[in-house]
Amino acid sequence: MTRAGEAGAALTDGAAVAELMRHLAQRDGPGMYAEMERQLLRGEDGHRVLHRFFHECDLDHQKILDLTHDEQMIFAMLRLVARHPDEVASLTSFLIRATDSYPESFIRREIFNFLPVFLNHHGGAHPELRRELEAMIVRQLELGGHYVYKITLAMRDLQFNPPARAFLPVLSVADRERAALAFQALVARGEEGRAVLREYADTVTSPDRGLLEKVLRELAVAEYRESETLTVLDALMADSRPEVRSVATLLRVGFPADGELVPRLVEYLNSAEALPRRRALILRVRRSGREELLVGLRQAAADVESAELRNLLLEEK
Repeated sequence: MTRAGEAGAALTDGAAVAELMRHLAQRDGPGMYAEMERQLLRGEDGHRVLHRFFHECDLDHQKILDLTHDEQMIFAMLRLVARHPDEVASLTSFLIRATDSYPESFIRREIFNFLPVFLNHHGGAHPELRRELEAMIVRQLELGGHYVYKITLAMRDLQFNPPARAFLPVLSVADRERAALAFQALVARGEEGRAVLREYADTVTSPDRGLLEKVLRELAVAEYRESETLTVLDALMADSRPEVRSVATLLRVGFPADGELVPRLVEYLNSAEALPRRRALILRVRRSGREELLVGLRQAAADVESAELRNLLLEEK
């Protein structure tokens, strides 16, 4: 059973949220400032009201856009930050915890926008909040990297490098833009980042072909530059995952051949790989400019089982 006092507190909180919504609808900056300040100074009880207000705006996306882009609303919130920095720091800490299981929350996006600037402005005044933000960055990456562009900007402003492996889950998300940003971040980390890219190449089960090609090319170029070896591509050419095997084989023809490459390419041409992919290999060899590889394959043409592929290989075009 709900006690009378609890019901009254809930009603008061609901009325406060409604009041904030009214100020938002009317673009009433002074009114928004006054009500936000009232809740901010209540401590954790007010933090819950403000979180509820932000969350309800987030559920109606146009409202959260209005709140974070309208000049009157922005000025009201910036005035709070200027006049009550310690209380704003406490509210932000509360919001980080309150949205921990909701990585898509626009609230988290705005924290990545705002908090690095706030922390830098106040120097070392809020070390615990900085640690919370750094943990939030790692957590957000591990949950798939929603707002990864904002995260990378926050990392830059904080001069914070999370463990490179935190980016691994982001490489596998369906959102290509997010995955591409994670790839770029890992490339910038050098050897540490390439170790994560190798782990991705070794473990991904349903790769995006374009991203996989970028990953394997990055690994192969770095390895060949350092040691003139291609152990990564050579190993993945025999991988059990068709997509990985196909991409590795196509990339391998762009590097100098060794004595084992032609037989392995013939083996690929005779495999159960889809015919368009096997055709693509021949076309890639023809376009690669590696005459010695094309000559070697033509000399082995009799070992290619498919007449169509054999004819394509021997065409003088």
